[in-house]
Amino acid sequence: MNRFRLSPLLFAAVFVSIFSCTEDDVVKEEEVVKEEEVVKKPIEFKSVHAGNGTSFMIQSDGKVWGWGVNDKGQLGDGTLADKFYPVLIDSAYELVESASSFTVGLKSNGELWAWGGNLLGQPPNSSTKPVMVGSDFMAISAGSAHVMAIKKGGSLWACGSNVYGQLGDGGDVYSGVLKLVGQGFSAVDANGSVTIALKQDETLWTWWEYYSIHGTPENHNLKIGTGCTTIAAGPLFTSSLVLKKDGTVVEFGNRTSDFEGYGSIVRLTGIVVKSIAVGGYDNSVPHYLALTQDGMLWAWGNNSSGQLGDGTTINRTTPVLIGSNFKSIAAGGNHSLAIKMDNTVWAWGDNYAGQLGDSTFIDSFKPVKVKFRK
Repeated sequence: MNRFRLSPLLFAAVFVSIFSCTEDDVVKEEEVVKEEEVVKKPIEFKSVHAGNGTSFMIQSDGKVWGWGVNDKGQLGDGTLADKFYPVLIDSAYELVESASSFTVGLKSNGELWAWGGNLLGQPPNSSTKPVMVGSDFMAISAGSAHVMAIKKGGSLWACGSNVYGQLGDGGDVYSGVLKLVGQGFSAVDANGSVTIALKQDETLWTWWEYYSIHGTPENHNLKIGTGCTTIAAGPLFTSSLVLKKDGTVVEFGNRTSDFEGYGSIVRLTGIVVKSIAVGGYDNSVPHYLALTQDGMLWAWGNNSSGQLGDGTTINRTTPVLIGSNFKSIAAGGNHSLAIKMDNTVWAWGDNYAGQLGDSTFIDSFKPVKVKFRK
């Protein structure tokens, strides 16, 4: 067998040629790395979600980040420590809903996952990491101690506390498992001890002891007209929001935002709204957010912690303009969240557990940017 042999002189020349480099070569390699970093696609956030001291945001690829109160494991990061900056939780989510001590999430494949405390029957048993509790769902929502969920065929399911009839089964006994309570639904929203829902015919239904006959679903469509598309429930003894097809916002219920008693009122007349949110706690004045088609953010209601974001702690009985260029909003217990068009995430209001995500525990009466840690 003939073998090729490299002479010592030729080998040395090749070795030097391959493994030696000039200062200019190093600079060029660094420039290439920098150019690659520049062209990397930035993280895109599609939605934010706020609970009672908790904050979540979802990337366009379904990854979920969370921060804020975590004493029951409601952030789902495997710990019981509060976080004042975002931490990565899980992936493949479409929606996350957080309440007082637990969180539920809907994955893109229809799976229902839950984590945190389990004091009143809501799923699952206490866990600091997400646990799958169901499948084939298309919508979910969480009250302070109950969960509502809609399956892909339109059936409505509920579990948890039922003291005020918020499960919609006509009774007041809590359920430790998801139970079927209705058919033909397209959307549901829970807040505190209240539930409201939309049927597939666009009629609005609400139930809790003081909205209806002890938790028996009642059609409220006659009170606000037809063509409901989006709903946002207010907590107990307060009012809720409904968004209609023409972009009109209607506030109905016990209208504590303007202290006018039970009834309904059209908000933001002449302005086309695309999304709405209601935050607050049972038996307290809530705060309301509305986002217009052109990215303008409006707020009204309770402002005791600066949750309206207007730089004050003055309650507002009529909507005030907070800012522009927003694309997603959320209202928590006494804080608010929003994403701007440039994909920056902002928060304001109460910050006792770090739910503003700015690496402090200081309340803010104006929007502050959420800070990521490298």
